[in-house]
Amino acid sequence: MIHFEEGWLEFAVLIFATAQLTFDFGYRARTHEFLQKKYNDMLAEIELDPEPSEKRYNAKLFTIAGDEPMPLRALDALAYNAALDATTSDPEMKRRNRVWIPPVQRLLRHFIAFHAYEYKLESEHVPMWKKLLRRSSRENAA
Repeated sequence: MIHFEEGWLEFAVLIFATAQLTFDFGYRARTHEFLQKKYNDMLAEIELDPEPSEKRYNAKLFTIAGDEPMPLRALDALAYNAALDATTSDPEMKRRNRVWIPPVQRLLRHFIAFHAYEYKLESEHVPMWKKLLRRSSRENAA
């Protein structure tokens, strides 16, 4: 049987309770459940409506979508690349269509949305060291 001293067990409970209060681990699950219920309510309402109006239900859909959390764009870009890799075997098509995601954004993809960043294709991306070489060669030529 595993034996823990009482002080360590209390400390572990304190750490987990503090983390739960700080990070609210259940937030996403509650949000997902709430939005899923609203979407299902709207679908039931459409089914019961004898003459559903597309304009009315589009407006309702936009209202529900406004409650959704902001998308994590770096995560979306990585998912796009994974879907492209899974559906395409042509290396040239992959090279032309894959999105370049900076390493910092890869690391923080689950925590920060990166809304202001403009993602470019890997084929259009110029590495930082090449930009620096171009700049230094221009300065040397001048």
